[in-house]
Amino acid sequence: MQIAYPGRDEATVAALRKIKSVKLIFNQPPFATTERFNEWRQYASNNEWAQRPGNWRQMAKQGRSGVVYLRGCRGPRAGTP
Repeated sequence: MQIAYPGRDEATVAALRKIKSVKLIFNQPPFATTERFNEWRQYASNNEWAQRPGNWRQMAKQGRSGVVYLRGCRGPRAGTP
């Protein structure tokens, strides 16, 4: 199961990391890598939903996280869609 966690709570992240079936995906600070955050920013700059407020932006984050997850399933040689 993948969880795209947008929060900032370290205790929540620590608890989720203890669940072996959970793969966490971070697109924004403080848990995202600089590379992942920059990927999100580039994606968001070209995504209509990501430029809208509230649930629109959240749906764009979920969509991007799905892309990140699938890329990880394909392995290290997979290109960035």
